[in-house]
Amino acid sequence: MSHLLFHLGEEQFAIAAQDIRAVLPLSHLEPLAAAPIHVAGLLRFRGVLIPVVDLMQLRGLGPSQWLMSTRVVLLKCEPPHQLAILAEKALEMIELETSTDLPKSIVGEARSWLVPRVYQGSMGLVEVVDWRSLLTDELLLLVGRGA
Repeated sequence: MSHLLFHLGEEQFAIAAQDIRAVLPLSHLEPLAAAPIHVAGLLRFRGVLIPVVDLMQLRGLGPSQWLMSTRVVLLKCEPPHQLAILAEKALEMIELETSTDLPKSIVGEARSWLVPRVYQGSMGLVEVVDWRSLLTDELLLLVGRGA
């Protein structure tokens, strides 16, 4: 299955291509004062404000860097919900097939936004983001789209 590969620090992560609506260059994000630290802001896309989650912040690594290779990944959510994530070094699509399931004790609650398996990519281990777990009621309420 094809995935968009990106980095959080030195680690490699991926999101399934079938879950991606668009990959956009990083542009201005509207600040959202009441948002948790892992919400980078709101993306204005085709007249709609979409929350953008910074996975670097969620991982506890500080804010994502605004690099030439940093992208906003707009995800395919069920309407009316919308969500995007920041992804550093998001320049390549890869095929991921063979995986190893990880015990819940290794993945842990703090990493609930990851699928509990790792894949062997051409450049090492790759973890897949379970972006649906990021679409929380709290986040939806912040942008006026309560579940």
